[in-house]
Amino acid sequence: MTETSKMTETSGLYGSSKPLTQRIDAQARYGTRDLTAWFLDLAAPGPAEAVLDIGCGSGNHLIPFAKAAGSAVGIDSSEELVASAQRAAREASLDNVRVLVGSGDAFDLEGERFDIAMCNFAIYYMDAPRVIELLAAHLKPDGRAYVMGSPDENARELMEIHGTATAYVPGVYAPGYSDVRKYEPAMRSSFAECVFHRFENPVVFPSVEAFMSYYLGTTLFQASDGETEDLEARIAAAAKGVFEEHGEVRVTKIVDTAELRGPKAHG
Repeated sequence: MTETSKMTETSGLYGSSKPLTQRIDAQARYGTRDLTAWFLDLAAPGPAEAVLDIGCGSGNHLIPFAKAAGSAVGIDSSEELVASAQRAAREASLDNVRVLVGSGDAFDLEGERFDIAMCNFAIYYMDAPRVIELLAAHLKPDGRAYVMGSPDENARELMEIHGTATAYVPGVYAPGYSDVRKYEPAMRSSFAECVFHRFENPVVFPSVEAFMSYYLGTTLFQASDGETEDLEARIAAAAKGVFEEHGEVRVTKIVDTAELRGPKAHG
């Protein structure tokens, strides 16, 4: 049964879900590789397995995993995104999904254990070492956990266009901010095994308009708008220059995924 439960009072990571959805849709439409398909191949959820998704958002990974697994639980601090994931589960006619409102670094599922636990593109918004401990605590002894994030090399072309338009870069784009490799010590403290996998997806926009639809949904724009006068027009002009030179605007999305096995007990 799909369920929405208020686990804790939180303000939410994202505010509105529209920019996130806008960004994901653009990447899915113009990307040359599918991250979710790649991730499903990597994790290989079985039909009897239970899945936990911390920071599940609107269900971008939760729903495909639920289709392949026996059951799935998603947790997110945004009520709007939880409602979106709940709708996605209903639309997919899934009755094996629970979606809970709560903080990814402060929840307790009362002894539930999972075969697969993950926290993708969210751990750096929370107390990361605590999230890693909770992943281990909610995993079966032979289970596996996954943590995704983007290294500094991610979307270099996007940063170059942005840098042409403005010198302002928000703090969330500081070097190493979303790089999950920096959490390796905490991961090895909670797990016996830690292996990193890399995924690259060239996203090729066939027009300036297509690129702008993506850019306006990025955190980079959301956090920079107001810091530079006429930022949207400046970005469009910079993107036009790239398009006129290359006939396309390309942004290479890079994702590092930590695969964790052998959860250790914490006293």
